[in-house]
Amino acid sequence: MVIVLTFQGHPEKDAKAAKLKMRDAARWWGWDLNDPKVVEEVKGLMEMEHDGNWVWERVLEWVWEGMREEGEGGEGNELEWNL
Repeated sequence: MVIVLTFQGHPEKDAKAAKLKMRDAARWWGWDLNDPKVVEEVKGLMEMEHDGNWVWERVLEWVWEGMREEGEGGEGNELEWNL
């Protein structure tokens, strides 16, 4: 089985743009923006250069879940990826 997965980046979606959407994100993710620790943590996440490894790990988990559902991910059938 061959799986092709593509991504499209949005360079205009930088940390500054993300901070403008913090109220929306709080609603989506359930963050308490009245808590200064939460606000600082979220701002720190927005300043990361990238979250590629974390996102890629989750994408691979999702692919593996799909393969198992389709019967392709049995014992001895390992996915190998180099980050």
